[in-house]
Amino acid sequence: MTFTTHPGSLHGAINDAYASLHDRKVADALWTRRLDLWSADPSVQEKVANRLGWVEAIATIDPQLPRLRTYSASFRNSGITDIVLLGMGGSSLAPEVLRAVIGVASGFPRFTVLDSVDPDAVRAAMARPESSLFVIASKSGSTIEPNVLAAEALRRINDAGVAEPGSRMIAITDPDTALHRRAIDGRFRDVFINPPDIGGRFSALSLFGLVPAAMMGIDVDALVGPARTMAEACRVDDPHRNPGLSLGAFMAAAARVGRDKLVLSVPPRLAPFGLWVEQLVAESTGKEGKGIAPIVGESGPLSLSNDRAVVRVTLDDAASEVAEAAFDAGLPVMTLAMPNVLGLGAEFFRWEVGTAVAGLLLDINPFDEPNVQQAKSSTRALLDVYTTTRRLPRPEPDAMVEDITLTLSDAARHTLNGQGPLTLLHCCGRATTSVCLRTCRRPMSAFRSSSVSSGPLWRRRRAAPRCWDTGLATCTPQVSSTRVVRTRAYSSS
Repeated sequence: MTFTTHPGSLHGAINDAYASLHDRKVADALWTRRLDLWSADPSVQEKVANRLGWVEAIATIDPQLPRLRTYSASFRNSGITDIVLLGMGGSSLAPEVLRAVIGVASGFPRFTVLDSVDPDAVRAAMARPESSLFVIASKSGSTIEPNVLAAEALRRINDAGVAEPGSRMIAITDPDTALHRRAIDGRFRDVFINPPDIGGRFSALSLFGLVPAAMMGIDVDALVGPARTMAEACRVDDPHRNPGLSLGAFMAAAARVGRDKLVLSVPPRLAPFGLWVEQLVAESTGKEGKGIAPIVGESGPLSLSNDRAVVRVTLDDAASEVAEAAFDAGLPVMTLAMPNVLGLGAEFFRWEVGTAVAGLLLDINPFDEPNVQQAKSSTRALLDVYTTTRRLPRPEPDAMVEDITLTLSDAARHTLNGQGPLTLLHCCGRATTSVCLRTCRRPMSAFRSSSVSSGPLWRRRRAAPRCWDTGLATCTPQVSSTRVVRTRAYSSS
C-alpha cells in the first residue's frame, strides 16, 4: 500500500494541490461528510449527501461479515454448477475484477458476470438453468438490461421444470426498489439490501462487491482487512502521507496543466482492474466540458506527448514495460505498490478517495452522472414509443445521398457549425456512398480504380478510386467478410 511520486514537470502543480487540500482540511471534511466542501449550492449538497456512504463502507460491512462467511460456506460442493451475476456498470465491474484477478475457490460453482444482452453471451451464461443461480445486481432496481436478463433467466428456469423458480434468484439492490419488492413477492432465495447512499461505481466494498466475492469462495475478511487499513491511512490530514489524497492531487494537478490523459500501467494479472478504474475515473470526472481520460491496456510504444501522466501499479514488484518507458521519458509517474491480489480491497478504496479528491480539485461533482441518466432516460423514451407504435421514432435527416439518410447528433451539429453532414464525410474521408462526395459527385462507375487483390473475399481491399477529371482520391465502399457494404458515418455525443 506504499506509494511514491516522480512528479517531473508537475512538481509545482502537485505542491499547489497539496496546499489546497491541507488548507481546506479535506481529509477531515470527507470523513465528517461536510457538504460545503463540495459546493455552496444547496441542491448540489443534497445530491452529494446521498452519495457519501462509500466513505464508511467498511464500518457498514463489518456487521455483515458473519453472514457473508456463512453464506460463502453454503456454496461449497452445493450441487449448484453455475452462479451468473446479471448487472451493468458499477454493479458488475468489481465482481468481474475479483473473479478475473483472484479467481473462484476450489469446490465453488463457476461464476460468470453477464453484463451484455448479446445473444451468444446470454446463451452461454444461461446454458444450465436447472443447476444455476442468478444474481440480479441493480442499485436502482429498474436498470433495463439486468431486468431483461432476469426475465430471460426466469423463463429458462421455468422451462427447465424447477419447482420454485424464485429459489434460483438472488437480488442485491437498494431499499424499497422495484427489484426489492419483486424479490419479496417472487420468494427469491435471498435479498441483500445495500445502503442507498452508495453510488454504483463507488460500491466495490459494499454488498454489491462482497456478496459476489463470498459466492466465489474468496476470503472476505482477507479482502476487507487491507481495505480497512487503507481507509485509516486515508484519514491522515497531511496529503503528502495520505495515499488517497496524494493520488487525487496527482491526477488533478496533471489535468489542470493539460496532462488529462491518465495512463494506467499495470502488470498483466491486474489488467481487469484497469477496466474498473477506467469507469470510476471517466464517469466521475468527465463532465462539464472537462475531466480526466483514463487510458488502460496501452500496447506498443508509449505515447510521450505532453498530455500524459502515468499511474503505475505494481504487484509483488511486477510492473509493466509502459511504466519503465515513462520513467525514461521523464513523464510524471506515481507508483502504487500492491503486496498481493487481496490488496485489491485496499486499491478499491484508495482509488475511490483519489477520484473524489480529483473531482473536488477540478471543481467537478464526482458523484453525479448526468450523461448516464440522460442515456437511460432517452433509451426508456425510445422503448416507450416502440411499445406503443411498434417502431422507433426516426428523426428528420440532415442530408440524403441516393438511398442513404444522414442524421447528425447535437454534438456533431455544433461542431460543424451549420456546414452540414457532407462536410464531416469530406473531413473523415470515409466510405459513404456510391457517388464521389469529395469532387464532382459523379457516379462511382466514372472513376478508375486500382486492382483488387485475389484470394478470399475477406482478404480483398480496394484502393481509393481516383476521379478521371481531377485525379483526386475519393471515398470508396469498404469490403466486409461476407459482402461489399456501404459505410455510413455517425457521430455520437
